[in-house]
Amino acid sequence: MDHHRGSPDHVATGEKKRHSIAKFLLKLGISCVLLGLILWRVPLTDIGAHLRSFGAGILLAAIGLSLVQWGIAAVRLWCLLPEFRYRDLLHATFVAKFYGTILPGQVAGDVVKAYRLGRQSDRAGHAEAATAVDRGVGLFALFIISAIAALHSAHLPLPLRLFFVCGVIAMAACGVAASSRLFRLGVVDGFLSRRHGRIGTFLHDFSIALHNCMRRPLALIAAMVPAILFHAACVWMQVLLGDSLGIRLSWSDWTCVYAGISLLMVLPVSVAGLGLREGGYVGLLALFGYEAGVALSLSFAVFGVSLAGAVLGGALELVTALRRAEAAPKRGKSSN
Repeated sequence: MDHHRGSPDHVATGEKKRHSIAKFLLKLGISCVLLGLILWRVPLTDIGAHLRSFGAGILLAAIGLSLVQWGIAAVRLWCLLPEFRYRDLLHATFVAKFYGTILPGQVAGDVVKAYRLGRQSDRAGHAEAATAVDRGVGLFALFIISAIAALHSAHLPLPLRLFFVCGVIAMAACGVAASSRLFRLGVVDGFLSRRHGRIGTFLHDFSIALHNCMRRPLALIAAMVPAILFHAACVWMQVLLGDSLGIRLSWSDWTCVYAGISLLMVLPVSVAGLGLREGGYVGLLALFGYEAGVALSLSFAVFGVSLAGAVLGGALELVTALRRAEAAPKRGKSSN
């Protein structure tokens, strides 16, 4: 008789699994509804005709550029975690890309990456905090380049320009607050020090590591350089693919389009950004006079190209799992 079947831990684990499945199905449903509403307005034959305009050379160049982007992203994280080997961070970055694609929201990939790196770190909460700061640096760089581009874009509405500018100010304020003595004394040493249990201890350690990471200005400035290069490579990929579809925009306009869609993709309300990405391209390119069919074709092309990194990450994860499975019997024999 299994005495653990009805234990509180077993019941709680089952509830968490059902809750996760329900959330996944909900977000999958949102993706299908959003995508269905958009495709309902555009004939699939038009999209197919646009997609056939891509040459093999352009697609290969875009895929290569997409892979380079994630190599640059690993350099950005390396600036914050120099004690790790670059190859390990590159591996974690591609695996995170894989989970960020198959799980709802890009943040899911960051959670997996933070968890994996945290298990390899001797300092409690340090790798997790550095991963969070890495994401913050990337967003801050995105807001900076989009705010500068918005000031040079003639077609962008004023509310969207103000959004990018206010985003820079808000993120800078958050960074200053996290590095301040008030945060350390009031939040970390005050409120979080009274928290108990596993979660409370982790939040306390994580907040201390976050505060310490934000008080390393040289590391943050060093991480900003690959962050800007990452976004520049992403915009360049948009230009390559958009040019094949006859979309002629300035670099400042392309930057605003890319930034708007990237921020939409952060929202954890769909699977792999499906529906959000397509709606973003349709809405933003409409500001520049391009029809929905062209915008959807570009969206599908960008998604297809970005899958290269996810496929590579999935392959790396599979190889790692197979190696662990092969090593498990050997460890069992050695222990006996």
